[in-house]
Amino acid sequence: MKAKILYGFMAVGLVVPVVALAGVVAAYWSQRENSILDAHFLYIIRTFWIGAGLFGLVALDAFGDARFYVVMGAMIWIVTRIVTGFVTACLGRYPSGAAAFA
Repeated sequence: MKAKILYGFMAVGLVVPVVALAGVVAAYWSQRENSILDAHFLYIIRTFWIGAGLFGLVALDAFGDARFYVVMGAMIWIVTRIVTGFVTACLGRYPSGAAAFA
């Protein structure tokens, strides 16, 4: 249940970034509950930091004229990870590719 709420935080965080930060802090605090939840929390944390890194590079103008495409690609990637994680949390499974997490 907690993982689903945190995925919701991440989804709302696409519009209000402070909410995503609150979700990541909650994911850090909630680790060590059980293996499936820990995999979801780690998935949320990695999604946040990789997305933040991409948006940070865009803010530094690292991609020049390709900024729009990088932002759109990052948004699609983040939304895909949020939806995939939420669905697998509803099914009670590990997030996709989480075999490496455990």
